[in-house]
Amino acid sequence: MKFIHISVYTLELVAMSAVFFFLLGFPLSKNPVRQFSAISLSIIWYFIWKTLFYLFPNTLIAIIVMTLLFDDKIQYKIYWGIIFIFAEGFINKLICTILFSLTDKLDKWCLFPIPHILDCTIFVIMILISFILKNYKENCINFIHDINFMGYAIIMSITVIDFFLMLSAPNFYYDNVNRAGRLFIVNTVLLLIIITIVMLILYFSLRHSFQKLRRMDAINQKSLELEKEQYLSLQQKNNDLRKFRHDFHNHILSLQELVQKEQYTELADYIHSLSLEQIQTYTVSVGNIIIDAIINHTISKLNPSVQFHYSGQFSKNCFLTDMDLCILFSNLLDNAAEAVNLCNAPDKEINLDITADKSIFILSVENSSRPYLSEELHNLQTHKADKKNHGFGLANIRDVVNKYHGAMDLKYEDGFFSVYISIQNLKNNKKEISL
Repeated sequence: MKFIHISVYTLELVAMSAVFFFLLGFPLSKNPVRQFSAISLSIIWYFIWKTLFYLFPNTLIAIIVMTLLFDDKIQYKIYWGIIFIFAEGFINKLICTILFSLTDKLDKWCLFPIPHILDCTIFVIMILISFILKNYKENCINFIHDINFMGYAIIMSITVIDFFLMLSAPNFYYDNVNRAGRLFIVNTVLLLIIITIVMLILYFSLRHSFQKLRRMDAINQKSLELEKEQYLSLQQKNNDLRKFRHDFHNHILSLQELVQKEQYTELADYIHSLSLEQIQTYTVSVGNIIIDAIINHTISKLNPSVQFHYSGQFSKNCFLTDMDLCILFSNLLDNAAEAVNLCNAPDKEINLDITADKSIFILSVENSSRPYLSEELHNLQTHKADKKNHGFGLANIRDVVNKYHGAMDLKYEDGFFSVYISIQNLKNNKKEISL
């Protein structure tokens, strides 16, 4: 009996940790105090739990252990901890109810240790599924941070309703109900549960499609605005240059006249007045018109004290689409400019490095920044006032990186926040292998 209780308790914590880490993508806390507290609480609670006359459920303790062991918003960990508990209980009751319907002895499957063995089996299956599906962790991270309060309320409500629906199913059995009747009741309950799950999936699918369309519409509008601004900026610079060229000959004649008359004071004043005329003819060019527009737009909005450095060029056969490039550069440079404005560093700068050809795409954006904790890097949020229409930047970037099966790394070090993206052209690599 003790062995079974130890197994249930241990496997429950391991299964929840596996789901949180492998499937949901919650990062492990690097704080040694929190790690020690989580392990100590797990051990202490077990000794308290086994001495209780009534076996108090481990739900609350397990959720507290997960909040200590993993980084991210506490509400996310609480929501998914509760959902985990209800989901495991639902599966357990589902199996028991099916077994009830196939036997004439309804109380047989409630006797110890069958429910505990089922718990252990379910926990082991959860661990294996989490490990197998670990490659989809990035999608789960986007999904978790994409859900609003209403979405979590719906998920919680459906989970609780399905759990209690399955829990109450055996109460509909009567002594005079035969096996066919019990199967009918079970099938009816299962059908209701399947309908609620399908409705939940449809809701989030439609919501995801709506948000994706909303993001794409915002990106298209921004791309058009940037192209228009780039065109107007080039037109203005061209007009300024033409005006200066028109007056250039007259300026030379005036300078020669002042030199010949040895009016050096007036000459110095004249040269100084010419130096005050700012003619902006320099523009950044990296080999892609859209990216040129985004970079020049970013530079034009920066404070003159911020230094902008860039290196690299696009080749003519870059395999990323212009739309995806627009998503990456516009969001990354917007975030960098926003972070630099909020930073109190004496010397502010943004560094951009590009490598783009037919086989590989590497993008590095580094900017002066305020300090970040490790848990903050996994849950970055916009500081703009209009949070409803902003804050999609990092999610959009992740979508593009995942689309090409690339990798993205966020890091804060020595006063600089950096984003490093690496994407290989898998189609091109397959062609080279086949050749």
